[in-house]
Amino acid sequence: MSLLVAASAAILGIGAVVAASAREGRVAVLGLAVVLVAAPLVMDPLPSVTVLAIRLTGSVLAAYLIHAALRSEPSTLGTHLGWPVQALAAIAAGVVGFGIAAEAALGLVGLGAETDPAGGATVVYRPAALALHLGVAAGAATIVLSIEPIVAARDSLRLGIGLLLALTGLTVIREALVGPAGGLEHIVIAATIAAIAAATAVVCLGATASGDGLALTRIPRSIRARRPGLRQPLPLGPEEDRGDPP
Repeated sequence: MSLLVAASAAILGIGAVVAASAREGRVAVLGLAVVLVAAPLVMDPLPSVTVLAIRLTGSVLAAYLIHAALRSEPSTLGTHLGWPVQALAAIAAGVVGFGIAAEAALGLVGLGAETDPAGGATVVYRPAALALHLGVAAGAATIVLSIEPIVAARDSLRLGIGLLLALTGLTVIREALVGPAGGLEHIVIAATIAAIAAATAVVCLGATASGDGLALTRIPRSIRARRPGLRQPLPLGPEEDRGDPP
């Protein structure tokens, strides 16, 4: 079971990097779908079949809504940092999260640690404790990757993906530290994911319908026409139209 949790945590991190950095909108949505599907699997023991079905339904619905909104505008502005920086940030956040969860960096008896009868503190990674550490690491990496799309989003798609990554990271850390969530809580999580995805799809559709693409910082034409550098020529007067001398 620990192998499945480790694989799910790795897949979640890779999907989060793709979702946060891919310039092709459909590839970013695919990475987001991978994140949403892998999130409930980063725990030991695994949730019930009913819970997995609820989360899977919400994840697929969210990915479909956003994907449907990108049919007329498949490309996005991407990220300011680029995928190498995003990947390094995710790895660093995962290592820090794992270290904090285990308290190994301080040499203290952390979560999942056992005390040696001889008097020393020995960290023993039992399956449940390893799942806890991996959950905190994966959640921390996902939250770090969500910061740039939320704070400095270049288009409406990136903002929605950032919000969904932040929500997913928080839920993974919550289940790792507190324990598996109940059925009602999973329903609320799935509904929240679908609601954020629906709002993102509506904003994307409105942006593409206006003809300005998905960009959030694009200046409307009416404002752009009034800028000094883009000032329109003044209309000719009646005398100038007739070619009369001034």
